[in-house]
Amino acid sequence: MEPLSTGRALMVAHCVCLFWSVFVVTQNVGLTNDPYLEMKRTFGGPWKYLTFLNQSLQIVLFVICVIHDVIYICNPTRRKGLPVHIVNVRDWMFSVLVFPIGTFVVFTFWIFYAFDRKFIFNRELDGTSPSWINHFIHTTILPLLVIELIICPHKYPSRKKGVLGLSIFASIYIIWILWINYTSGIWAYPLLENLNKSGLVVFFTSSYFGIVGFYFLGAWLTKLIWVYRGDCVNRIKEVQKML
Repeated sequence: MEPLSTGRALMVAHCVCLFWSVFVVTQNVGLTNDPYLEMKRTFGGPWKYLTFLNQSLQIVLFVICVIHDVIYICNPTRRKGLPVHIVNVRDWMFSVLVFPIGTFVVFTFWIFYAFDRKFIFNRELDGTSPSWINHFIHTTILPLLVIELIICPHKYPSRKKGVLGLSIFASIYIIWILWINYTSGIWAYPLLENLNKSGLVVFFTSSYFGIVGFYFLGAWLTKLIWVYRGDCVNRIKEVQKML
């Protein structure tokens, strides 16, 4: 059985991650001189941006984590009833949505930023949007995901169910982006304005396979970290028995 002190430490870590996620979203939404402010007020609002959707998913995830941690500490049985269902929802959200989408957002943004930033974040925006906001939104996502990956084991669904869940989300988001362009004539990202129909098909297809690749990366890292940790714990116990 996991020590109570470990459960409390886990709750503190999740509270910090939750606070940081909420702080980043409020700073993003509350930035009055945001160069994308007018775009955010157009059809779809900030919900047409994958970064904002990911931030919202992270908040939901860490709220679930904190709720589970509180119940886990207060409930003597711990393993029975509500916490089990919360764990299932937590693990599914992290493995299928939050980790692959979050890593995709970070790597995609900074790859385009390094290649030609006009496709994702024009230089003219540097004078109106603080650089720390940019890093808060597009960089600190990854450390939170790594922290959650290390401090808490997550049970991945079957490969078929995991990819299916992620595929449904990706399909809905692509349809959402296309619908926004169809109804309002605007694209959520400058890059899409420079692509023809064939280019859009190639971009969305490659993005889909990229995000699925990050799903498998998360599954591999989870297995690597927690299987290795379990082997170390077993070896330590064997040594302790010999002493």
